[in-house]
Amino acid sequence: MSDMTTFKFYIFYFEVTFYFDVFTKQILSWKLAERRDNRQRPCYAIGYDTPDNYYKRFMRGEIEKRDTFTKRIISEEPKFLQKRKMVQGNS
Repeated sequence: MSDMTTFKFYIFYFEVTFYFDVFTKQILSWKLAERRDNRQRPCYAIGYDTPDNYYKRFMRGEIEKRDTFTKRIISEEPKFLQKRKMVQGNS
């Protein structure tokens, strides 16, 4: 898990990013940046890569394109209600 906190000291911004182990509740690593900038911050969701580098790798074809949302059925009804109706219908 990661957490980012920004401190403002006069006109300066300091950004601290912590990476935690959820099970042992320990700080695994941290990084201090002098300015707010998404290009410097690695992200767990994209394999601890920076957003800019991840986008460049995707455009070069190094990262596979996943077709996640085209098969999704959009509904006004929440998923938990849909699942409950399916379970009740099967019983």
